[in-house]
Amino acid sequence: MERTATSSVIRVLIVEDHPLTGYGTAAALAAAGLEVVGVAGSGATALVMARRHAPAVVVLDLRLPDMSGVSVARQLLREVPDLSIVVLTGQLDAAYGKALSRIGVDAYLTKDAAPQDLVAAIAAAMRGRTLRSGTTRRGPPTLSDREREILALVAEGHTNAEIAARLFISAKGVEYHLSTMFQRFEVRNRTELTRQALAYGLI
Repeated sequence: MERTATSSVIRVLIVEDHPLTGYGTAAALAAAGLEVVGVAGSGATALVMARRHAPAVVVLDLRLPDMSGVSVARQLLREVPDLSIVVLTGQLDAAYGKALSRIGVDAYLTKDAAPQDLVAAIAAAMRGRTLRSGTTRRGPPTLSDREREILALVAEGHTNAEIAARLFISAKGVEYHLSTMFQRFEVRNRTELTRQALAYGLI
């Protein structure tokens, strides 16, 4: 599978077995200026279409009628190690997030995410891909023990004030650490931070 690099438009393949969801996602991405090369309704079809159209990003559902999304991701990344994969599925699962991170999936979102969240995840995945060399994929950002504590509490849904009280630090300190992590993970808010951390298996 060869990657075409002549266009700056991001080429995306969507793998989703529910047509309404698949084509709705395609319409949202097209409206955001991305080029959707196709919608595959099964894992086998996804592999064929990926080889044929050479997308830069695959938006992948985990539940497919013929094979698991994890198997599809693993096979795609064996063929094209620098391919970016964004999982879009029905339910967040930390165990799945860790497994997907280990095989090289870039991001992990639920289907209740806003279209702009998916577009942002794709853009972040592409930025990460440009930093890779050969078959080495970008690892998770390095976090201090304090940042890990804050990240875990953010994932549990605590406010900045609640986190400050639990960790015996100021609310300004929590804001500072969050701002630093936003920059390091290349995200804009707590929801995106949690999703990225799950994808990397950090929480």
